[in-house]
Amino acid sequence: MDEVLSGIISSDYPEKLKKQLIQKIALSGSQPQTVKQIRSVLELTCKWYLEGDSPLALSEGLSVYKSWAKYNLSTFEEFFNRDFVLNLLSTKYKCDDNVPILLQESMKMLQTSAIFTNHQKIIEAKAISYIREHPSIKCLTNFIQFLMEYKECIPKGEFRSRFCISLIHALSICSAPENPELVFQFVKDVEHVAGMIYFIWNSTDSDMVLDSLRAIFGIISTMEDLEPSFCIGSLTQYIPVEMINIVVKSAISDSNIDNSHMTTALFRIIDWLQWPTAKNIDQWIVGFLKGLASVKKFSILISVTETKVEQIVPSLPELVNTLRKENTTESQSFLNKLSDLVHCLVYLHAGFPDLYDPVFETIKEFPSPSVENIKEKITENKWTSQKAEGTNYVVKVTQKSDTGKTGLFNLGNTCYMNSILQALFMCDVFRRSVLAHIPSADEGLIVKLQHVFAFLSQSQRPAYAPMNFSRSSRPPWFTAGHQQDCSEYLKYLLDQIHEQEKEQENMAKKRVNRKRPGSVNTASWYNWNNDDDKQPPPGSCGGGGGGLGGLDTSGARFIF
Repeated sequence: MDEVLSGIISSDYPEKLKKQLIQKIALSGSQPQTVKQIRSVLELTCKWYLEGDSPLALSEGLSVYKSWAKYNLSTFEEFFNRDFVLNLLSTKYKCDDNVPILLQESMKMLQTSAIFTNHQKIIEAKAISYIREHPSIKCLTNFIQFLMEYKECIPKGEFRSRFCISLIHALSICSAPENPELVFQFVKDVEHVAGMIYFIWNSTDSDMVLDSLRAIFGIISTMEDLEPSFCIGSLTQYIPVEMINIVVKSAISDSNIDNSHMTTALFRIIDWLQWPTAKNIDQWIVGFLKGLASVKKFSILISVTETKVEQIVPSLPELVNTLRKENTTESQSFLNKLSDLVHCLVYLHAGFPDLYDPVFETIKEFPSPSVENIKEKITENKWTSQKAEGTNYVVKVTQKSDTGKTGLFNLGNTCYMNSILQALFMCDVFRRSVLAHIPSADEGLIVKLQHVFAFLSQSQRPAYAPMNFSRSSRPPWFTAGHQQDCSEYLKYLLDQIHEQEKEQENMAKKRVNRKRPGSVNTASWYNWNNDDDKQPPPGSCGGGGGGLGGLDTSGARFIF
């Protein structure tokens, strides 16, 4: 009979006729058959369903398999033996996600058999390794569906925690489909797996939950190239809120977790906001921020805040427009709160016009909160519990210097850059040359420097944050967030401007055979910087080593 089935699949008959013939053979399983015939059909149809050599074989394989197994239980028991189950759970198939379904349908037919209990023990013993070897979301979902029907197959005792952690690791490498039409089903499948983890957490003590949370932190703090999936955020809805402080204290007091790993973990927790069912993420983020502030790890706070604000703020206009279209009481209330928070953000971190202007355009219809209300909100949500410290910080970054000059924010040990920028800005000839420079589309550093000088000379803000310039001008061997030598930075900066200017001049000569007007004359600066015996050009600020011209390099601003 198996040869007949193979002949039908390989024939030139129309698909509809092939399907009818296969269905007739499926029903013939109720008629007396030899053991050899039964086993041959079971082997063939099992292969059809797991390997899927053709769409028809894939779609009809399980129905023929179930029919012949149902009408020939004694032979099926011999066929579906211990070795078959072990091989089924260990082998890689073309249609891996069908293995749990085949297993589930087979176990249904064996519930009254003497081998049923033994098979449950085999599956329980293989469950952890199956999850590790088959981490695709479809395999996970189908296997979880099987386990929820046959709960005796879920690992017990000390292995239950390992099973839970295996599921978490599998979720961490499940990437969302690129096809938007498949995203909704992907979310449902992930929620199904998360539901199993919750089922285990809910049926055990808090120690197992803590083991799982440690595993999650280990995954999100790793600095390997493979980025863990943000669908781990689906688990936050099941984590008791009271565990936040326990986890935060444990993480920040662990000497094995350095600043880089902590920063990476916090970045990824914020990324969980993308998961549609994630809950209490804000409490986790605030909990970590306050915990890190309590141990004075402000470099992490600065790094996370600056990086994530720059990523999140550009998406706010779209969010505002979506909520405005929703036009509900809840959306209106949320928009009012969001508007207040944006004003607080700008009050604390001024100097990002490219970032803030599009947002202000979308919330211009909402009233601006008073300065007193802004200060009150900032005090309520400050990182630390010392009221005076929070107040002083606000005053320091929101009041303009008595000199009328615009300052530069310290972006995390960027005193070396700020002092150089302010020194160069105060050199009249150099400043005027930079501001008079006529930029071209393909120029880089000189244009960014021009933007910085423009803000320092024209902005009404008390301080400016030159983040783009910092990233572009930082020497490759400088580590972000670490103290550096300002003279070394100055040499690199002028070298880069000089080389870019030469490149632009060469290109201009090739195009129009004449030098383009408005270029910055850095030759004298470049030569002076490379010749210690020479005096600086007229109008320049001398100095070297760790600071220039007696500048205050300890604060958030550098004012002459």
